[in-house]
Amino acid sequence: MDRETSPISLHSDRITARFLLPDGSETTKSLEIRLDPLLGTSSRIAEGVILPKADAQALAPLQLQTQAARSAPIESAVSLPR
Repeated sequence: MDRETSPISLHSDRITARFLLPDGSETTKSLEIRLDPLLGTSSRIAEGVILPKADAQALAPLQLQTQAARSAPIESAVSLPR
C-alpha cells in the first residue's frame, strides 16, 4: 500500500540569537522557528529557556465571576409589547 503524501509541508529554521540578560550581560542561544502553514503563525523554541510555573490560584477570581454569572437570573433588557 502506497502512502499518500500531504500537500502541506512543515517548515522550520534554526538561528543563533543574542539575548540581553537582566544583569546587562549578553548570552547566545540557539532558536528554532517553526512556521504553521495552515494558520500562518510562527513559534520560537529557545534552548535552555525555562518559563515560570503558573500560580494555581491565578484564575480563581475569574472562575468565581463565571460561577456567579451562571447562577444569576437572566433579566430581559427589552420590553416587549403585550
